[in-house]
Amino acid sequence: MRILRALGLVALVCLWATVAVGQTSRPATQPAGEAEAAPADSLAVTVNGHDIMESDLKRAFDDAMKRRMRGRTMPAEQLAERFKRYRPQVLDMVIDNRLLDEQIEKAGITVTDEALAEKMNKQIQVYLTVNGLTREMLDERFRTQAGSSLDEIIAQDLASPMFRQAILHGMLIEKKFPDKLKISDEQIEEEYNRNRQRVYEKPAQVKASHILIKTDQAVRDVEVATSKKINDIKAQLDTEEQTPDPAAKEALEKEIEAVRAESERELEQIRAKAREKLEAVLVEVKKPDADFAALAKEHSECPSKDQGGDLGFFPRTGKMVEPFAAAAFALEVGEISDIVETRFGYHIIKVTDKTEAQTTTLDAIREALAEHLKSREIPKLRTEHTAELRKVATIVYPPGAPSTQPAMQPVMPSRRPTPKPVMPTTQPGARGGAPPPPPPAPKTE
Repeated sequence: MRILRALGLVALVCLWATVAVGQTSRPATQPAGEAEAAPADSLAVTVNGHDIMESDLKRAFDDAMKRRMRGRTMPAEQLAERFKRYRPQVLDMVIDNRLLDEQIEKAGITVTDEALAEKMNKQIQVYLTVNGLTREMLDERFRTQAGSSLDEIIAQDLASPMFRQAILHGMLIEKKFPDKLKISDEQIEEEYNRNRQRVYEKPAQVKASHILIKTDQAVRDVEVATSKKINDIKAQLDTEEQTPDPAAKEALEKEIEAVRAESERELEQIRAKAREKLEAVLVEVKKPDADFAALAKEHSECPSKDQGGDLGFFPRTGKMVEPFAAAAFALEVGEISDIVETRFGYHIIKVTDKTEAQTTTLDAIREALAEHLKSREIPKLRTEHTAELRKVATIVYPPGAPSTQPAMQPVMPSRRPTPKPVMPTTQPGARGGAPPPPPPAPKTE
């Protein structure tokens, strides 16, 4: 249910533990690493006369792990240990889901495949509107981080019983607590104003690609070595101060000057070599039939070369170092710069698109903000409602099992934080993990 996670709808249900308990068939495929021989089934708990078996809990856990691992493997022993560790939370959530499912059945709440798809698309559109994103940006995000397109993930989630159950639980809460889910104009205005500058007031932006020949690391290496040499000499000077020897002191001061002069020569050579290399590339770039993206992949030393040098959109200030931003905003669409120097090295910049400054008004997104705020209230009401259902439910544990269970809490923390569908930022020329979509240039210090 990656869409639910990404859109912040996890709160409708405890995402990974949401399962239709009482299924009699095993999943067609098992998570990698699951032990082939399952232990004999036994009763885990009885909820209002409905037996929940250990196999139901294991199925919930296996389904979650299968989605979480996404084809990766885990040793059977580690998988079994993890299930043992999180079994209390799994049991808690399966009980709550069973209680909610009973309420859904009593209320006669159903959802057709068509309505499910409609609700999915509505949630996506609300998320895009509230966060100032486009469907294309969200698609690019998923392709980069999940390895699938937005449409592919939507299809997977629509086929998932978990998504259907999450929607049904949300429909139940909306039906039971309509007054508590009314969003006032004041709440909407407060939400808008809190995010207006960050999301709804967008400055003029350019979209650019670049080719970078780096000098920053080589420059740093020289500066570090120079600093060490000078510090060593200064340490000798400090010794001379205790037993003054004018000739020796003068010699050490001249030695420092010589070290600095040598450093400047090395830095000039580094920069000259990098500039000469990029000048040769510039000749190729300026040819009428030149393929900038192909040349970036071949010559650039920025991680963005994997995207043909594409850095995506960025504003005039706040994202790029000043020389880079100034040069990019001075270009017309399709125009290529001469060589631009920054603290990262030397760049050739090509502007591929521009957008004017724009402001999204409150009236334009009022409805989306109301839906967004309502979706934030549903999880709280769900938690409160399940707590009340537990008070009147008949929950019987088998002999030897604890009579009470741990309070609900998120189960199985992710390997890394769940990615939000917001365009990532990475500095061109910066080291580190593979950037998602084209990164912006380094931020000015």
